[in-house]
Formats: sequence, structure tokens, C-alpha cells
Amino acid sequence: MPATTLAGLPVPAESAAPDVPADMLALATALDPRLNLLAADAADRDSKYSDAPAGTLVSTPDGWQWIRLTDLTWLTIHSVETTTAFAWSSNFADNGNSILIRRDSAKYFLFLGATYSGLDLTSGSDGFLTDTLICTLPSGWRPVNGHSVTFVFNAAPNFGGQGITYGSTGTVNMTDARPSSTLTSGTTVALSASWETI
Repeated sequence: MPATTLAGLPVPAESAAPDVPADMLALATALDPRLNLLAADAADRDSKYSDAPAGTLVSTPDGWQWIRLTDLTWLTIHSVETTTAFAWSSNFADNGNSILIRRDSAKYFLFLGATYSGLDLTSGSDGFLTDTLICTLPSGWRPVNGHSVTFVFNAAPNFGGQGITYGSTGTVNMTDARPSSTLTSGTTVALSASWETI
């Protein structure tokens, strides 16, 4: 049976007698291992596609992707993990909007939303703050090799500023704010940061 030039998909010859079921089966069989197949997770992948040939691509709805190698093992080509295992300081509490995302074991995206419950915190005339701990990131999810990451935070109505995440300890601290501004109890603090470990 003739085939397409690039993908080698079977097509009936112009002179062939009509046989729609057989032609459809041949095309579907050729396409089957080339599709982006779906699985709920790695265990579901192994259960559904244990006999998949090399080159088979499997994805999950939350962003994981694997490709089957010639030795019939699976190579992870895209991964997404999340955690909310932050150790909050006594003056901050998660407001339900905090998450740390890890993609491909190397790219990190931090989103924090927290409610402040401590005494009034006022910045100096130059905006300086004594390091104010918000939370600590879980081990294995921090900037590596002692690197630190700066971030910008917002706190209504006028206490925005910047801070730093220390890779050696995983602590997330506010370090500067708008000059002579005050953070009061009940105020929401929001921030985002990203880094890579490669």
C-alpha cells in the first residue's frame, strides 16, 4: 500500500478496490502510536501503555509529559509539581492563595498571599525595614547554592516594597517598603518570584 512522504501513513492506491473498513483500520493503526496519549499520572501511564512502542508521547492534564525510548523506559520531557508546605512566621497566615510551582525540576514560580497579624510595622524615612520573616520555603524547593532571589510585594493600601528569598535557609523576608509607611494587622501581603536551578 502506498504511504505519505513524511509520516509514512498508509493510503490506498488509486487503482485499489474500495475497502473502507480495512483502509480506516490501516490508517488508525499507523496513527495510534503517534498520538499524544492521555494518562492521569505515571501509574496510569504504565497501566494503559505498557506495550507502547518507542516514540509514544503521553501527557497528563496537569502538564506532565513522557516519551517512550527505544529501551522501553519513559523519559520525562515536561513536569509540573506544586507544594503549599510553607512554614509561616507567627505574624503571617496563608490566605489560601499561596503556591510554589516547579517545572521540569529546574524552574520555580512562587506566589504568596498572606494576612499580617502582628503589631504595626513602620518603615524608615529611607524605606528600610529590619528583615521581616513571612515564611520559610520547604527543603528541596529553594534557590540552590546559596543564591538569593529578590521580589516585589504589595500590601494595601500603601505598604508595597521589596524583599529577598535566601537560598541557604529558604526564608522569605520583606526588607524595604515605601518610605515612612505602615503595615497594620489584617493587611494582605502578596508577592511573586521565580528562579531557575540550572
